Amino acid sequence: MKRAALGLVLLAGSARAQAPARPGGAPLEMSYRNVYVGSGRLSEGGRDTGTAEEYRQDARLEVRRPFGVGRLTAGVFYRRTALDLGAGELVPDTLQLFRAAVGYERTLASGWRVAAQIAPSVGGDRRLSGDGFSLAGSVIATSVGNPRRTWVAGLGVDPRGALPVVPLFGAILRPDDVWTVRLLLPEIGVARKTGRMLSAMSEAKAGVKLGGGGYRVSPSFGSARGRPDLDSRWLREQTLSAEAGLGLEWAHARAELSAGWAFLRRFEYRDAGVRVNASAAPVLGLALTGRF
Repeated sequence: MKRAALGLVLLAGSARAQAPARPGGAPLEMSYRNVYVGSGRLSEGGRDTGTAEEYRQDARLEVRRPFGVGRLTAGVFYRRTALDLGAGELVPDTLQLFRAAVGYERTLASGWRVAAQIAPSVGGDRRLSGDGFSLAGSVIATSVGNPRRTWVAGLGVDPRGALPVVPLFGAILRPDDVWTVRLLLPEIGVARKTGRMLSAMSEAKAGVKLGGGGYRVSPSFGSARGRPDLDSRWLREQTLSAEAGLGLEWAHARAELSAGWAFLRRFEYRDAGVRVNASAAPVLGLALTGRF
């Protein structure tokens, strides 16, 4: 039961990170995030194998346009992760993920906004190919009309996630104009508006973030390391971190600087029964978002 619960949490994080469109967003939204995860020890099968540092870049573009009684949604997402590690490690030094998404959203008379999307993706190491294709999808409903309380319910499907089908539930609570409590995977936390700074509204926040992705390694990846059983396998990367940060919000832009501790990091070839764990390490992040 404990393992299943952890898988549910990590899949929700993966879906949030990779799927571009979210219900109720701006007509055009662009974002970029750069993340550094410090050096940590790697271990496989109870044996230390070396160390790894991680540099991750996420870029996202989302577009929403009116169509009928609702809006069409479309977007693209690209993630590149560079790992500084030894040549013989069972983790690639480069991971790439490209995902597109198309969907539709509308507000119902019952007071709920419903959004459905499908999101094909290609994931790999230095080599991207059709062998790394996968297809995810989601249906998400959010309540509207009460600015103090937003309920969220939905269902996500991702065959390369920790679980193939995952129910998603949560809430965003705003007890007043200063505090926001987010009880919604993959980010659970609290935020407080802290006044004006650099002509922007500033906000301090803290919480737990979950993320990950699925990647198909190259046909010769395992053989080059004396592990032919890992050739062309799917690698699942999972990260769980606690972070605090400061955000600045202008009329059409937001910047956020965060720091924290990644206390769960693992790379798993589930079909081959191989898992590489990375020890806890500091994490730093910088995110920029534009909405129009």
